[in-house]
Amino acid sequence: MKKKFILAVCFMLLIGIVGCQKGKEKSTEETTTTTATTTTVETTTTEDPTPAPVGTPIVYHWVPGAITANVTATVDLKGASADSLEIAIDEDVLENIIDYELVDGTLTIFGQTLKDLELVVGEYAVKITTEYGSDEFTLEVVKDVREATSVATETIKGLDMTKVASYVPTSVITNAPDLMITEVGVDMYEYSYVEVFNNTTEKYNLKNHRLVFADLTKQTMIEDELFEQPLGMASAAYIYQDYEIPALSSAVIWVVASYPWAQSDGTLMNGSAGKVMSEVEGAATHLFGSNPDNLSIEKFRNVYGLDDDVLVFPVRPQAALMNGTSVGDDFGFGAAPIKGETSRLVTFNSKIANRGVQIQKFDLDKKIAVTDFEGASYYKYEVGVLNQEEDIYTDGVFDRSKIEVYGGRESVNAFYARKVYYNASDEVVGYGAKANAIDAYNANKESYLKMYSDIVTPLSTALIYGTYETDTEGVVNLVNWGSYRSLEYTIPASADSTLMRYIPLSGTRATYEAQLPSETTGALKLEGLAPEVAEINSDSDIIVPVSNAYPTDYLAEGYNTIGRGIGANFGLTE
Repeated sequence: MKKKFILAVCFMLLIGIVGCQKGKEKSTEETTTTTATTTTVETTTTEDPTPAPVGTPIVYHWVPGAITANVTATVDLKGASADSLEIAIDEDVLENIIDYELVDGTLTIFGQTLKDLELVVGEYAVKITTEYGSDEFTLEVVKDVREATSVATETIKGLDMTKVASYVPTSVITNAPDLMITEVGVDMYEYSYVEVFNNTTEKYNLKNHRLVFADLTKQTMIEDELFEQPLGMASAAYIYQDYEIPALSSAVIWVVASYPWAQSDGTLMNGSAGKVMSEVEGAATHLFGSNPDNLSIEKFRNVYGLDDDVLVFPVRPQAALMNGTSVGDDFGFGAAPIKGETSRLVTFNSKIANRGVQIQKFDLDKKIAVTDFEGASYYKYEVGVLNQEEDIYTDGVFDRSKIEVYGGRESVNAFYARKVYYNASDEVVGYGAKANAIDAYNANKESYLKMYSDIVTPLSTALIYGTYETDTEGVVNLVNWGSYRSLEYTIPASADSTLMRYIPLSGTRATYEAQLPSETTGALKLEGLAPEVAEINSDSDIIVPVSNAYPTDYLAEGYNTIGRGIGANFGLTE
């Protein structure tokens, strides 16, 4: 009995153990099921939030001052709202539309914004943020676009000025003019220029000097090396400003050869009919005014990569007032010629033969005795510019009410010349007027030629030399130099000449010697040839940006030579 009881208990314990084991297995199965369910929930949670944006840079190099060159990148918002987008450069948050734009997935950060942020050379983080996260890429500001890998570039042939040693004269160059033309920029339209050097130990004021761009075949005083007749009605620039060049220093006379005004038939301020002035729509070629697209000395410097200490003196070619019995007045003025909006100085076109530029000085203090003018004992010449551009703007806006009318026509920057008669007490008693007036427009008239003989002295003369090219049929043609090329000049061959000698590119002098005799003024041009100077004529492969949006700072290393050919200009005479 007792033995059976013990066996029963053992059996029951065994069943209990098996039951517990099965219960444990069941519990384990339930736990596993719960865990699997939890895992599924967690997976759903990680796919729910929208991912952060992705920005991939396209153009991520920039040069300081490149206001029209933009930084670009593709941006995938990953479904986030564009309204939540924030673009920042380091700590500076940008403003949509004003500082950047996002169009069809392309982010454009404007160059003007980068300039306004005053970014200097270095690296900057461009951060792209949405409501779900952020991404960033590096913007690199470099000194030279050739350092960049993201800017499209091309290879051109240039003049490698890196091979020319720096040279600055420290004493006056002997047997040379006081004011020398050392370089002329050709084929450059509104960015043409004439570089001059003050070859004295005192400051030199360019006021009362005139640049004349001439057709050499029309000069009656060419034997005296004096160009009295401009190529066209607006192919000379009289300098009425105080432009001072320090001793033994250079300056660049910037010839702003385009016109932002036009004449048309209309009603003058006094109510009568005549030719009136107006701004040419869309012509941002002003030196004054509030339009940010206007020309400026800063823009000129950027074109040529010039430092701020390089003197730049802007001048505007001037339409000349014409005089005659029908258009003259009692004050010795005349009428302004009609000037269309397409008027442009074309005298720097290097493929046209028989061209030259001269800088000359007017002696306006010279007294010339006279007996045929009642009450007058002498006369002096007065030369100037009427309706000067800088005087006809009010708060940066063109103001026609400030224009004086001459001969029934309005004009801006009009060149005039007249005789002013004085009595023995140095008082003005009258002017050479009407039939006796000076016709500055028709420069072949007797009174104009006499003025040039009386008071005008040529200082420095530079002839324009084109470049010759042989076509497929073996014919030699005179062609353009090409954009942003310049002509270098060295000192005259003799002390009594104003003719600066042109320095030919390497290997071209023989071609000039063969071709110039066929030109009308070829003999004169042959006199103006200097020896070749290899240092400033070495062809070099230069990498430049395909886009003209970038500053042409690369010109500083060779393609253009403002201020960089001084050693060759003076033959390293020191």
